[in-house]
Amino acid sequence: MTIARTNQAHSSRIRKAEAVVLFGDITAAALTKTLDLAAFLLPADAMIVGTELNVTTDFDDGAAATTKVDIGISGSGTIFLVGAADNLGTIARTNGGTAGTQMPSFQGGTQVRLTFTCSVNTSTLTKGAVTIRLFYVRTDGTVADGRN
Repeated sequence: MTIARTNQAHSSRIRKAEAVVLFGDITAAALTKTLDLAAFLLPADAMIVGTELNVTTDFDDGAAATTKVDIGISGSGTIFLVGAADNLGTIARTNGGTAGTQMPSFQGGTQVRLTFTCSVNTSTLTKGAVTIRLFYVRTDGTVADGRN
């Protein structure tokens, strides 16, 4: 038996896609607003390995509104991040999802979706800014074993 191993160039570095969302980007006469951002149309061979929310201005309407964001895809809106209640209501940087959140690989350039949920119509928000980052590796259809 002959076992051959092909050495291929693999890019194992972690890459990032990010977008800044301001309160004016999520205005709607509704409690939720969904965004499909061009920045989050990832390459076909991307595997998400983490998320980060960096709230630089808390989302508020001046009357104690609560606002959160979930990160997922169409049909599975919380697959990457199940937003904690009011996760955009405090200036903070948070990483990762909740226990049990899966980080699956997607093929074909799947569009990542952000779903904002507010305790009041999002059109009443008067402030808020968050940088949302997705960290991913490109698998190139193969997985390196770390020895080449």
